[in-house]
Amino acid sequence: MLFSSKSHAQLSPEEEAPRYYPLSVFVQVPWGHWIFGKEIPAEGVSEETPEENRSYVRRYSLPFSLGIRGDIVILHHGFSPTYDDQFGLSLGLDIGGISGGLWLSTPVEFWWRLFLRHRLAFYAKIGAGVGWTIVSHREKTDVEAFPVATLGFEYRFSHIFSLRAEAGFPWVRAGLAF
Repeated sequence: MLFSSKSHAQLSPEEEAPRYYPLSVFVQVPWGHWIFGKEIPAEGVSEETPEENRSYVRRYSLPFSLGIRGDIVILHHGFSPTYDDQFGLSLGLDIGGISGGLWLSTPVEFWWRLFLRHRLAFYAKIGAGVGWTIVSHREKTDVEAFPVATLGFEYRFSHIFSLRAEAGFPWVRAGLAF
């Protein structure tokens, strides 16, 4: 059987051991910014400049960034009495370089995790984030909202850490959870 079909009451003590890690650190490829870039006003263009006279520059992020997530389990025993699952909230902070500056983002994601075996789980996340682009030649910081939708897996090596990988919008990433 592919999924762990034991109900939570049927789990052995070692299977009932803590199955989540509250802190994750990721190296990620923010492909949404890396491939498409972000259009911002060029140097010397201010808000007083008429729109028809404004020039724009497309800024691209560096191909890698760092992310950190803190997970909060809301339902330890999930939605299904038949399968071993969890539901929770993830709060994060991402930091990366962009040509001529820096970008920061704070995503908030809801996740649902399904355990296939004692050490292996798959999960889905959906949420939103706020991002700030800080470019050195501008006094103004650009703020934007963005959606988050990812699929991932987690493989637990021990009770100390696990390996996590995710793919979706706006990034592909891999990391460790502690």
